[in-house]
Amino acid sequence: MARRYGNYGELDTTPQDDGDSRFTGLDMKRSPGIVKQGYVSEAKNVRCQDGVYTSRGGHAGLNWTSTTGSNLVSNGTFETLDAGANVFTNWTGTSFVSAESSDVYAGVYSCKLDNAGTIAQTTSATSTERVYLRFWAKTTDDSKFTQINISTTGGTQAITLTETWTQYNIYNLFTNGIISFTCTGITGAVALLDNVEVYIESSAVGTIYGSENYSDQNGNSKVFVAGASSGHIMGDGGRSDIAYPSGETVSKDVEIVQAFDKVMIFRGVDNHLVWDSINDTSFEILSKPATVDGFLDIPDTNIGVYFKNRLWLVDGKDAVMASDLLSNSNYRVANRFYVNQGSNDEIIALTPYGDDDLIVWKRRSIYVLRNCTGDLSDVELDLVSDEVGLNAKKSVVTIGQVALFLSDQGVFTLELYRENRLLAGEIPFSEPIEPLIDRISWGSSSKASAAFWDGRYYLAVPLDDATENDHVLVYNFTNKAWEGYDTHGDSSFNVKDFLQATASNKVALVAVSNDDFIYLYDYDEECYDRDYAVGGGAVESFVTTRGYPARRMQRNKSFYVSTDINVWGSTITITMIGDGKETAVSLLSSKTFSDTTYLTKGTTAWVNTNTNNDFENDNRDDYKVDVGVITTSTSGFNAWRKRPFRKKFRARGRGAFSQVKVLNNTGYFELRGVALESKQTRRSLIGV
Repeated sequence: MARRYGNYGELDTTPQDDGDSRFTGLDMKRSPGIVKQGYVSEAKNVRCQDGVYTSRGGHAGLNWTSTTGSNLVSNGTFETLDAGANVFTNWTGTSFVSAESSDVYAGVYSCKLDNAGTIAQTTSATSTERVYLRFWAKTTDDSKFTQINISTTGGTQAITLTETWTQYNIYNLFTNGIISFTCTGITGAVALLDNVEVYIESSAVGTIYGSENYSDQNGNSKVFVAGASSGHIMGDGGRSDIAYPSGETVSKDVEIVQAFDKVMIFRGVDNHLVWDSINDTSFEILSKPATVDGFLDIPDTNIGVYFKNRLWLVDGKDAVMASDLLSNSNYRVANRFYVNQGSNDEIIALTPYGDDDLIVWKRRSIYVLRNCTGDLSDVELDLVSDEVGLNAKKSVVTIGQVALFLSDQGVFTLELYRENRLLAGEIPFSEPIEPLIDRISWGSSSKASAAFWDGRYYLAVPLDDATENDHVLVYNFTNKAWEGYDTHGDSSFNVKDFLQATASNKVALVAVSNDDFIYLYDYDEECYDRDYAVGGGAVESFVTTRGYPARRMQRNKSFYVSTDINVWGSTITITMIGDGKETAVSLLSSKTFSDTTYLTKGTTAWVNTNTNNDFENDNRDDYKVDVGVITTSTSGFNAWRKRPFRKKFRARGRGAFSQVKVLNNTGYFELRGVALESKQTRRSLIGV
């Protein structure tokens, strides 16, 4: 940061500069005054990418818990329309055009949205229901910039069309009450719509007692959940139900294991269930073969994993049993392995590691079964650690040769070291976020769930007095630093489990919530329904910098604070915080930005319908725009264009260091840098 003046004399007070031009991550443990450059002291609901802290993606409801075609509000199939029809059934709107040979439903009529034509429908939903819109659309000429604007009570989303028929799913989560949908075209471009459907979804599967990643016969990534009376496969295209045997139900948490074409549900002391996805349409009881010498019964368990073409199950507190190759029900006595037998230390989970090893996680220790291949005659048991164990079964994530997990002391790692030894870290991996770890509600911490996604470790945990996972801690492997923590504006949304599945032809991170719905999580900006937009509500996000100290231990008095921020519909508050009991100094309070006002004096305000085709003109105060209002765009526009907001503030205060807190309440923001110029007092507190 440049000095305010070119030269300073002997009696002048020389400004002292400090700041961060790029960011790396979070360090909450150390005093702000000794945090390293590039690290911040607190970060909430943000991500750190390419040295910039940005608003995170939100969570958006998926209509996967409804069977395709169920709970349909309007019949959007147009085959029933004749040549004289001019509106959809139950819709108000524009005229139809006769079908073309490339129509997604050949030989029927499609809706034509030209000259800003509109179709609309109003329906209602309760507070426990979700509303979705699904339709096919295309443009007749993609040389023109063609969009459909979807307006609802939850906001507006713009969809850019191509000349190919494409199905679109609007995954927005709306508030209860009257829901109005409006699809509007743009003047000068022609859009065709077909098979428009609106769904109202209740929690159709009821309570979810278990969930797991599922791969179908075509290799599609989906979600499998265990309900009370059926298993359910969920993904693009809706939900498929696989009934349990007559009289069999699930009423407590279970383990779901997929072994190629078979799915098994392990229910503790109850009968275990198996479904053959090729030959059967429902589950069967996993049969126990007749007991013969040298073989064991299938154990009562809800802990298992499929590894090396065998099913590995926990037997009691201390034993692990391996099935015969390609068998789910045959277990030999010789293939039962005892792990620290007799100790008050139960097995919590099993995790494959590397090519041939199986990690056995106990509550207070960790072991590994090595050489789990062939006839198992060479299996060896090694102690990895008797100082830490596993607290939460679903907190384990393996990334290459590193495993992360939540113990009673925080998040730890297991890594492969010399001589092929697997060792636990001596220092908690979560040390930089120790204040957050100390807040974990340990009475409910066994519910914690984790995932590795997009180069990040996500760990959902309950903090303070919470009994469900109401916070998510995020580690960024690219930056090699903790990134921050997430909260959620929807009190009914807590992460029960993290999974991965394909949504709209894109593999995404999904969350099973305690309200028994499935959500996209941390979705990118193409997903309109960020947390701050759900139901019109806002989720607070902020970054608090490290402490910028006075040099030579002199006390700071005057400050010039510079911030480099990009805004998009933001409401920005900037505060300077001194050390000790110093009063926080407000530098900027709830600053909003106008999407019609230009910063250059005398420039006529932008018309938000874009009638002048000048959306991209420079020097506007903000470029966030309600795309549903835009009626003209022949040259196109970037609906996610951000506006740089660089500001310098003067403030007075005292302290050995000062921090800067940048908070945003609406829209999206990027924090690119902060600089603090401190003007020292004349008298030094120590001799020089």
